[in-house]
Amino acid sequence: MSQATVAAAARRRESLSPTSTTEVDPVEDFQRKTGLSRHAFRAAVRAELRVRRAHTRAYIAGVDWLAYLDNCGESETSDGLREVR
Repeated sequence: MSQATVAAAARRRESLSPTSTTEVDPVEDFQRKTGLSRHAFRAAVRAELRVRRAHTRAYIAGVDWLAYLDNCGESETSDGLREVR
């Protein structure tokens, strides 16, 4: 892997930030904050991530993102074991 690729990956990791239940972000900001690619975002929407629309803009509410995460994939229990849904 080249140094430029490693540096770009490090910058992406540094720019990620958690989403709180009180935040509502435009889709572009949400994708940047979560690190989701366009393809991954569309897959999440098809898997029932709720997109709220106002006029010509699309938004993702933090509460909807957390609900989506609760209903998909794996989670880790308090004893360190993975729970698969």
